[in-house]
Amino acid sequence: KTVKTLRLDLKARAALNPDEDGMPLATDVWVYQLKDRQAFDKADYAALQSDANTVLGADLVAEKDVWVRPGNTVSLDMLLDEKAQYVALVAQFRSPDARKNDWRLVLTRDDLDPDKARTVSLEGNSLMLKTSDDK
Repeated sequence: KTVKTLRLDLKARAALNPDEDGMPLATDVWVYQLKDRQAFDKADYAALQSDANTVLGADLVAEKDVWVRPGNTVSLDMLLDEKAQYVALVAQFRSPDARKNDWRLVLTRDDLDPDKARTVSLEGNSLMLKTSDDK
């Protein structure tokens, strides 16, 4: 069964994107549909933040911007472009971890489910794809 709609549940923990005093902050998450992931994988946080359209170039086929508040879940449904082979997410964290690189997440088309949303957890300064075994 072909995936025609990108369905994601962005689930933020209460301790999301803390400021210097440890207070959680709402976070902007960019969702990109890509034909290829090489340019995305090579790009660093600053490059994607300043000019993602130029960095991703012809690989970018669709994009969406989602605002997520601490402790809330945002459900995203968007048409999945037939040329898109990857879905890339970038969270606009105050203090992204450049070593762990968990401010970004890439899903292949095969990672998506045609019938139900995949859950992406946002906690602290990281994005994680939840598996069906995770609580």
